[in-house]
Amino acid sequence: MWPFVEQVCIEHCTMEVYCTAHPMAVLRPWLTADGILRARDLRSIPSGQRIKVAGLMIMVHTPPTRSGKRVMFATLEDESGLIDFVMFPGVQRQWAKEVLTNEVLAIEGRLKREGEKGLSISIVAERVLQYFSGPFPILVKKFQSLLNQVSTQNDDGARLPYRPFQIEVKSRWLFVLAESCCSIFLRPKPFFFIRALNNLVLL
Repeated sequence: MWPFVEQVCIEHCTMEVYCTAHPMAVLRPWLTADGILRARDLRSIPSGQRIKVAGLMIMVHTPPTRSGKRVMFATLEDESGLIDFVMFPGVQRQWAKEVLTNEVLAIEGRLKREGEKGLSISIVAERVLQYFSGPFPILVKKFQSLLNQVSTQNDDGARLPYRPFQIEVKSRWLFVLAESCCSIFLRPKPFFFIRALNNLVLL
């Protein structure tokens, strides 16, 4: 069992912020198995290569364009950094709703490098990976279900290095106290973290 996984999920349920670890770190083994890269992995990938990435949706904006067509510029965040992507009108017809409504978003597209040394990295999105997109708790349940299937299909009886977890807030008073403190002292600006002295401190 991963102790931090249960803690991250409890933080989501009670405070809607993440203090123990980044939520994408919880899903990372599942994402990596399907070839979904981290933000820091993009530094070594050449321009034009098709890739898959996933992260928490941080921002979407549609500035006015000369042609009058809507172009979506968005930013995702995973445990290693930020990922910028652009979605043009032809792709938006099918995927705009998913971009605008999902807490966690996974996309596939082509990496684009710009600037003098190609240090400015963005992704031209081609499609949304729906199976890896949605509310964080739902994705955790999918991950847990997958682990259950792997466990039952293991013929040699070997145990997994961790077991599926169940989340339960045993103390209703703890839940109410955490929710009340959050509403009083914290403004809703999730997903931003700073590491200091090996602790994650919410800004």
